[in-house]
Amino acid sequence: NKFNGDWNKINDVAKYYEEAFTFFCPGVRIVKSQDLYHNNDDYWKNLIKFSKHMTLSRAVRCLTIMGRNEKEQLDLTQYLYPSMQAVDIKTLDLDIVHAGTDQRKIHMLVREIFPKMKWKVPVAVHHHLIPGLGSINDKTLNNENINQVTNQKIYNKMSKSDPKKSIFIHDEEDVIFNKLKIAWCQEGVVENNPILDYVKYLIFHEFDSFTIERPSKYGGDVTFSNYQELESEYKNSNIHPLDLKLAVGGKINEIITPIRSHFSNKSDLFSFL
Repeated sequence: NKFNGDWNKINDVAKYYEEAFTFFCPGVRIVKSQDLYHNNDDYWKNLIKFSKHMTLSRAVRCLTIMGRNEKEQLDLTQYLYPSMQAVDIKTLDLDIVHAGTDQRKIHMLVREIFPKMKWKVPVAVHHHLIPGLGSINDKTLNNENINQVTNQKIYNKMSKSDPKKSIFIHDEEDVIFNKLKIAWCQEGVVENNPILDYVKYLIFHEFDSFTIERPSKYGGDVTFSNYQELESEYKNSNIHPLDLKLAVGGKINEIITPIRSHFSNKSDLFSFL
């Protein structure tokens, strides 16, 4: 259902991802869906066998569903997704599966069912989901969802389907700053703050320190050697949101400059946006 089911756009996205992954991981082999499914009777047989170990309710629990109305609007193919993702793992003969935390339910299913089928059980590694630039409260969710907070974070993750609230690896410097300036970053609020999240998981991953430049009348420049120091100062309203955003924009721009340069003459690869 990505891009309203437009397969041409979906294929364009795959090319974009392939270019990005080969930049960061030279020599990596990209396997597309048609490489798994086309003329592969064993894949479809395994899909049926795996699905025999599941109930419909279990398939539903593996999907990230936001509210009853969306649940009712799911078409039949979406219920096949958990089984297909699981059988992808089997077909690729993977030792390690790496994904965002939004995929953990499917990987738990894999680790539960694969032993019953005497299939190799992979190690599952999950990484933090980078949030979109909007408020987590931008989305209205049904209170019946028992994992409300977790699902809110999944639903608000950075997504190519919402370009205004996402930073792309090909974004120009001015685009990055413009997006950050309108991002949600309430003064003194650290919970679910996307700008602070970028500092914690992106900037301190790449740099040993983080400096916020300010005029002397507003306290002057301040440097943090770890995220906890920054969070404490921001929580106490000692850091203004705009100063934080400008500093984050500079560092994010610095991080993506190499890959952006790589994409500079490949604009056709992100024409889908």
